[in-house]
Amino acid sequence: AESRQDGRALYKWNGRSQRRKIYDSYPDDNRNHSTIDNLTVAGKKLFFTASTYELNTELYVTKGFNKSTKLVKDINTISGGSNPMDLTAVGPKLYFSADDGIHGRNLWRTNGKTKATKMVSDIYVGGTANVDHITNVNGNLYFAASSLNSSGNPIYRELWKHEPSSRSTALVKDIHPTSSSIQYNETFTAANNKLLFSADNGANGVELWKSDGTEAGTVLVDDLFPGTTGSSPAEPIVAGDKVFFTANPGSSLGGHELYAINVSDI
Repeated sequence: AESRQDGRALYKWNGRSQRRKIYDSYPDDNRNHSTIDNLTVAGKKLFFTASTYELNTELYVTKGFNKSTKLVKDINTISGGSNPMDLTAVGPKLYFSADDGIHGRNLWRTNGKTKATKMVSDIYVGGTANVDHITNVNGNLYFAASSLNSSGNPIYRELWKHEPSSRSTALVKDIHPTSSSIQYNETFTAANNKLLFSADNGANGVELWKSDGTEAGTVLVDDLFPGTTGSSPAEPIVAGDKVFFTANPGSSLGGHELYAINVSDI
């Protein structure tokens, strides 16, 4: 919330009359906004991102009291803030993407303590994996990333999976070996213990796919717009026993229309 005295800051409200300011990253400057964002609960802690003059944008944590609110870790000490994104809880731990200025944007995890805040894996050694779309599916994390294969050839933006229980991180499937299959659109959705997402395999265009975390179980759901153009599915939402999404079938209907699929069929 924003006030005339403090600019934008983080507050706690009990749902009735009590309101308390928890954190302001620019406490002495009412002209600058704290740019507090990405509020995400993991366990009994609230994680969020905020910017300061000294650190730019980094990850913070609070238990709801002023003294408990602190910087988790100055992840990027090289070139400004690490700009944490896609904050995703798995039990009491938080997973997110961040750029430490050395390894590019990779997958990180934390329990709120500085020493326990670490990069999960350097997915693209010598480059930047550009990890995003992090999604929790039944305790496992799916995300998009770029890398190199064992021969040193590029793996463009493809589907990856991290299993917190085994701490293993691996490519699920190279859907489009000569280009990026995962688009820069927020379509990753958990349904029926699987991941729904849009992808382009180079033959069907951008269509709806599903994955159970295995290469064999990562398949096209339906080719709604036959040919290489694709129906460009967007905005999937789970409601009851169905998943609704928009898609352009390329017919006389014109433009995007509303579609549904049974969750049990995924």
